[in-house]
Amino acid sequence: MLLSPVVSALALPALTACGATGLIRTLRGKKGDMRLAEAGLGIGFLAGFWAVTGGLPFLGNVAYHQLGEAVALALGVGLITALVGAGPGFTKFLGLAGALFAVVWLTGWRQLMAPTVEELLTIVVYGAIAAAAALRLAALGPGATPIAVTGLAALALAFVALFGHAAGTSDLALALAGACLGSLVWAWPLGRAGVGPATIAVLATGFTGLMVAEARGALHAPWALLPLPLAFWAPEIADRLPALGRLARKKPTRPLALLFAAALPCAAAVGLAFLLGTRLYF
Repeated sequence: MLLSPVVSALALPALTACGATGLIRTLRGKKGDMRLAEAGLGIGFLAGFWAVTGGLPFLGNVAYHQLGEAVALALGVGLITALVGAGPGFTKFLGLAGALFAVVWLTGWRQLMAPTVEELLTIVVYGAIAAAAALRLAALGPGATPIAVTGLAALALAFVALFGHAAGTSDLALALAGACLGSLVWAWPLGRAGVGPATIAVLATGFTGLMVAEARGALHAPWALLPLPLAFWAPEIADRLPALGRLARKKPTRPLALLFAAALPCAAAVGLAFLLGTRLYF
């Protein structure tokens, strides 16, 4: 790690995402806000990736290079799609494709050429969870709520990985959380503006890739990851809780209500990871 853990894993991605988004918005004007400015989140994460791993995607066989490559590709394809002007349906498809690509790329495409039964079942399970979460991500709304919920889930994943003694995954999850935080500076209030294909592609690809990295790299069984994707079902969770349900039905308070709802499975995942992590010492 080139810088101190907190700076490289959280502050640098946040500042880079905020600065890149603001700079592009300023240079492009209001017309470019929802297109090229979406690159800010992905640029922020890649800045954190460089600081944590000491390398850049496609420019060396650094640790977690598959994750960086997947996010860089998602960012590029997402920006092209945004400039073309694809609709919401294609945005949802792009998030789904990014999540599934992350599963395959981080698992190792060479292993899939002749997989064992166990590897094949693992890929199917990972893919099913990733696909469901990616589809829910694109439908979270309103506005920048998908960024906020993914940032919260990434922060929880950082703690899950930390308790699983996967420091690299934890730092990169913090980088994604930081990039989300930096992007949200320009999206406040959360319901003011929506997100486009580049944002959805980066979020779905990055979060899925981190989940796969943690599942494959943790010292204990990855049971703590199971509650985490439920954060993307925040509207359904809020509807089942009277107090949050009332807030979620009001447009001004809906984003915050969904964040509180998403925090419940995130807290469950962190608590379970802590319990599983402490068992390693007994």
